[in-house]
Amino acid sequence: MYIRKGYNPWNKGKNLPYTIWNKGKKLSEETKKKMRGRKPWNAGTKGLIIGWNRGIPMTEEAKKKVSESRKGIPPWNKGLIGCHAGEKIQGGKAEFQKANFTIVFV
Repeated sequence: MYIRKGYNPWNKGKNLPYTIWNKGKKLSEETKKKMRGRKPWNAGTKGLIIGWNRGIPMTEEAKKKVSESRKGIPPWNKGLIGCHAGEKIQGGKAEFQKANFTIVFV
């Protein structure tokens, strides 16, 4: 594995609370023989692996269920200013306009 200059792995020099049970363990000839003929699980795939339900439209019943389950939960980005700036505003849109902020897309 290639490690970029100036970056250290998170576990360098740490005593882990667990041991790697198969470190240094040799594979038997039988196991090696079994592994030779197998294809990897992602053989033939190229790029991004697409989910099994991609492109299948949701039924109206399913949409209603999801909608009901999300009622009362505020969106993750409510009150954030800019692009995930970490700053929050109080009072919503009116306060945002009073503060004379403008959103600039670069």
